Amino acid sequence: MAMTNIITRLEEVNGIVSGYDGGTMPFEQAYALARFYYDFQDTNALIADAEVMAGENPEQLKEIALSLKAETATLLNNIGRLDGVDFRGISARPLNSYKDVFLYLKNVKMQIIFDVI
Repeated sequence: MAMTNIITRLEEVNGIVSGYDGGTMPFEQAYALARFYYDFQDTNALIADAEVMAGENPEQLKEIALSLKAETATLLNNIGRLDGVDFRGISARPLNSYKDVFLYLKNVKMQIIFDVI
């Protein structure tokens, strides 16, 4: 159920956001933020899970709701720290090393072809 997982994931997001010091964000942290958004963007699924939980275990739903409220308040207080983060640049960084290898191999291949001719 998404409802039981969202608190743990939101705590992870809050840890990343509150620990961000304005420098370069590692790809792994940016990926965790993007993954959270992607995994929980379907609010209808969250509502459906909450409805099921309300029927099966209303006390647990209450605990999750209170935790979700607290974690969300923390996130909203700290989200401004991410205003200057270049997520596109972060996502491109790991690809640059592969691009460099590709260009190197391309040059090696061209050199071999010219040597053969």
